[in-house]
Amino acid sequence: MIHEKVLAAILRTKNAKPAGPPRAFAGFAGRWQNEYKSIADFTINGSNVTGTYTSKVSGAGNTISGPIVGQVAGDAIAFTVLWPTTAPSITSWVGQVIIDMNTKSETLETLWHLVMDISEDPNEVWESVFAGADVFTRV
Repeated sequence: MIHEKVLAAILRTKNAKPAGPPRAFAGFAGRWQNEYKSIADFTINGSNVTGTYTSKVSGAGNTISGPIVGQVAGDAIAFTVLWPTTAPSITSWVGQVIIDMNTKSETLETLWHLVMDISEDPNEVWESVFAGADVFTRV
């Protein structure tokens, strides 16, 4: 598996930066908004993340909110939302904060996967997986 090879290479690296956020990073707690005006409200307890995600781009055209669960490690975050819909679906984001040292602004750049439970047919299973990217800023 490629993931395990990459992780092993990182752990062997003698010049790896120490774990922990950059000094200028204020942490993930609080409200973050993406380019679609969706909101992630994060509460941090140690490395655990909880909160609420409110999407402005639901399939029905309304807003929809779901609970956030996840983990933080320094300036990296992974969180998941189980959507409260009749068609089961889950979205997971993973990303890292980028700090513009000139403006001191924080941008959370993420990649996401949304998986819907739509088929048991192995030939159709990938039709239920979507992927993309979101950029969040603190509000």
